[in-house]
Amino acid sequence: ERVLDSLGLIEKNGRHLLSLINDILDLSKIEEGKLQIERGPVLIAEVTQDVIRLLLPLAEERGLSLQLIPGSVDLMQVDRKRFSQILINLLSNAIKFTEQGGITIRYERRSYNGIEGVCLEVSDTGRGISSNDIKRLFLRFEQLGNDFSNQDLGSGLGLSLVQELVHMHGGNIEVSSKPGQGTVFNLWFPSA
Repeated sequence: ERVLDSLGLIEKNGRHLLSLINDILDLSKIEEGKLQIERGPVLIAEVTQDVIRLLLPLAEERGLSLQLIPGSVDLMQVDRKRFSQILINLLSNAIKFTEQGGITIRYERRSYNGIEGVCLEVSDTGRGISSNDIKRLFLRFEQLGNDFSNQDLGSGLGLSLVQELVHMHGGNIEVSSKPGQGTVFNLWFPSA
């Protein structure tokens, strides 16, 4: 049993390191202009459910719910791999910084600056973010969770990468939060 626990820990840490390396490589490719976005029709619910299945054990381990509330739109024109990467980063962060309650994903058709598109909302019941910290949220290597008891503290690259990928799709990302009241990320992607 101890060996299996140790192997599970090794696997978890190995996946975490692989994720960090991939984030660094992707950000480097973006800086060099070499990361390509290949848009195509993507079923939003299908990709979101795949990501939920991947992260549900982590959420359940912390006693959190993770749910999707589908909207009135089925398809998005996005890079499937990068859209999945965006969701994984957002949901992983939400799980890390939520002690009780859960995370909800919603999407709907919405226009932004007069352009039709799809808005994806990821909300959590976590500890929230102060207005001063929101200004630093998308900076590389910034870690807002300075609580050293948090063993899952990341590299500070995930949200920076999310922002870059959303912008590469021609989209927009906004965040609203209050300490003790959770956080809401709104991501908008153009239809075309």
